Amino acid sequence: MDKELDKKGADAFLGAGWEDVRYKVPKGKFRVALIDMFDYTATIIEDFDDESSAKTYVLDNEDLLGGYESLVIYNDEGKLVYDSDWRK
Repeated sequence: MDKELDKKGADAFLGAGWEDVRYKVPKGKFRVALIDMFDYTATIIEDFDDESSAKTYVLDNEDLLGGYESLVIYNDEGKLVYDSDWRK
């Protein structure tokens, strides 16, 4: 793939608010977000009180995802805790 196209895609993704979705998780919470790599969007689904509840939500809903979508969990430090793509 063309590096310029990759850069445009990455810029579009970052411009869609990805950093806010990942790095502005309330203290002590675990954020479930929908990442769509087709249109480069990141959407907050919900903030959970514990990792177990967040993962249960993801596991219960990941079969509904399209081919370019994944559900991810971030902790309050912005660390990726789980990605539904890991199931493949």
